[in-house]
Amino acid sequence: MHRNEKIIVFFEDLNIRQTAVHYAAALAQRINAEIIFLLLLQYDSRMQDKADMLKRKYEMVILEKVKIVIRNNIPMQIEIRLGDRRSEFYKFMALHRSFHTAVWGGDESVIINRSGWSNNHWMADIKDELSCPFVIPTKK
Repeated sequence: MHRNEKIIVFFEDLNIRQTAVHYAAALAQRINAEIIFLLLLQYDSRMQDKADMLKRKYEMVILEKVKIVIRNNIPMQIEIRLGDRRSEFYKFMALHRSFHTAVWGGDESVIINRSGWSNNHWMADIKDELSCPFVIPTKK
């Protein structure tokens, strides 16, 4: 079976919610899709760690946290973007135009508060620009 659907799971730190990973894995199996895990990390070029070294280090951490995807033989990619999160997200989306579903893999309390979307978060504006459903999985 040909896989042409893609699911993006994005987050802004290494605290990847397992609820999001399990949701994406189940959906990928159901629709025969590939998963792209996208880490958008705020990065200042004056930081001591070199970008390439950081990317390799973070990729290993992400691989450990997404074992369910690997165990279930679901095709996946890991993409790490360093810089301004909003800008890096737009650059990523310019290269990968179409997704079946976008899944928030980070801390849900960062983007949603009691009254709804947190207007202070960069994702508040971007979610409306996506051409696919945007999901914030919750535990049942």
